[in-house]
Amino acid sequence: MVLDRFSTAVQRIRRSSVLRRRSTRKYSTSQKESFWEAVPSNILIRILAQCELSDIYALNLVCRVLRRRIYQHEPAIAQEYLFRRLHQHYPAFLSPGENLTFIYNLFPPPPPHYPAADGSPEDNLPEYSFCYLTDLTRCWKTCIRLSFYLAESVVQHHLETDTTLRDVSEQEAIYSKAVCQLQDKLLQPIAYLIFFLESDATTTSSIESQQSILQQPPFTDTQVLIFTHHCMTLLCNCLRRLMAPDIQYPSTEPWLRLLLTTSTLERTLNFFAAAATSTICEDNEKKEKLTRLSDTTWTPRMEFIWQMRNDWEQILSATKESIYDPETKNEAIRVLSTAGVEDVWFEAARRELDRRGLIPHACEEGVPVLHEATTRPRCEFCE
Repeated sequence: MVLDRFSTAVQRIRRSSVLRRRSTRKYSTSQKESFWEAVPSNILIRILAQCELSDIYALNLVCRVLRRRIYQHEPAIAQEYLFRRLHQHYPAFLSPGENLTFIYNLFPPPPPHYPAADGSPEDNLPEYSFCYLTDLTRCWKTCIRLSFYLAESVVQHHLETDTTLRDVSEQEAIYSKAVCQLQDKLLQPIAYLIFFLESDATTTSSIESQQSILQQPPFTDTQVLIFTHHCMTLLCNCLRRLMAPDIQYPSTEPWLRLLLTTSTLERTLNFFAAAATSTICEDNEKKEKLTRLSDTTWTPRMEFIWQMRNDWEQILSATKESIYDPETKNEAIRVLSTAGVEDVWFEAARRELDRRGLIPHACEEGVPVLHEATTRPRCEFCE
């Protein structure tokens, strides 16, 4: 009898505690939702525009009311977000990674999918969205990181091949300054190169279509065309060095084409990052005096090359399966195996430079490395 009363009391206490927790959750949720409902739209837009995109995506998960309001004001939030990251509005408070002015001018927001039938200007405005901001930010960060890795590779190669540099401390003193200066020189040409590859991906990808891209802005500026050509030449030369000794010329050319035409330059950036990580790993091994040799160690660079081999084999396999005629199949495989980067940029650029009378042309101003030594982006047409 006593046990029955005790059990009944415990169950009653449990039920009351559950009801209290439910009422508390309902109260807190309703209180949270009422708070987000009470925030004026203009204040909400200004607050969210100061957040990073990752924070805005996280705030979408707070509650349904906030998610609905963010979705409702997405164009205004995206436009205000971009407004706060343009140089002409906030020049003193933006780091290079936050300043989206240059890449915004190169990749403006897309036009509306459904223009207004009555021609009202409100409905014909460009589409500002979080997806556009994400792509724009990712593209700019790719430019910044790739320009750094490329500059670092060029300066490092210069220091390794310059026999006049004997002192290690002397090399370290000039290393950072030279990399920084060369990165500034390469940053915009890499963005122009991404613009070209993106534009080429939307066409038939022929030499004629590529040359027509080079006859349109921003390549109508002769200096932009020359600097981008120098940057592309430098990029391919560095990639060839990074592939050696695992992949030797001329086998590097189809691989270069695969890198440049897959995900624009993001995959190329991943290759530079893998090579840089491998260099750090090898340096650590030397410091720790490990007994195993570095060429038998599986590094991120080797992992990346192994994955590229798999991708290349899949491309060849897909080509074989899509063609039934043996002669046509063999010819397609031969073209794939011998195709290089000439028909990605270089041939179209050579024709356009020749059309404008820019063969030969003057070299760019060099980046000082040490004493009178300089390194500069150049091409085969430089005097």
